[in-house]
Amino acid sequence: LTGVKRELLQTPNFTCNLGFDHTLKGSEITYGAAYRYVGGYDDPQEYFISQSQKGYGTLDLYANKRLNKTFKLQFNVKNITASTVETTSRLYDAGGAITQTQVDKEHTKPQVLLSIEGKW
Repeated sequence: LTGVKRELLQTPNFTCNLGFDHTLKGSEITYGAAYRYVGGYDDPQEYFISQSQKGYGTLDLYANKRLNKTFKLQFNVKNITASTVETTSRLYDAGGAITQTQVDKEHTKPQVLLSIEGKW
């Protein structure tokens, strides 16, 4: 609507990240959460094909504990919302009529990560 053309196809119109962190005094434990929303996109018809994707959001939680000056133990739970990414592709004929529509749904899964980070 604004006339702005995205040069790279299959990129979201916008992203939004919201999060917080908190450190418990005396214990050196930090925890937090982050919510990321990736806006959808609606690519124009190019070479008789167009593609669009619905927006989706993910929620991540984490906690870490500094063990000493060198090491930190981290626990992350990513994508708690187990978001589904839905992409629709359309194939057009020479007259501009839609001849085929394909909807792909990628069901993502939460991930749990445990790591030790060190500095030297």
